[in-house]
Amino acid sequence: MQIDKVGEVLSLEDQLFEKNPVTLDPRWREVSVGIYRLKEQLLPILDVDRLLAFEGNSKAA
Repeated sequence: MQIDKVGEVLSLEDQLFEKNPVTLDPRWREVSVGIYRLKEQLLPILDVDRLLAFEGNSKAA
């Protein structure tokens, strides 16, 4: 995984963190630990270890 730029840095309060909702796209649920609800969008929080393991499994197939 490579990051080419950072667009915006947010400071979010811990109490606003939510577990993944059941309506979240299954592809996001596989690689995220939860979400923050922003004004007009959801912000999935990535589980980097799970994402890297997922990427490794995809390349092996």
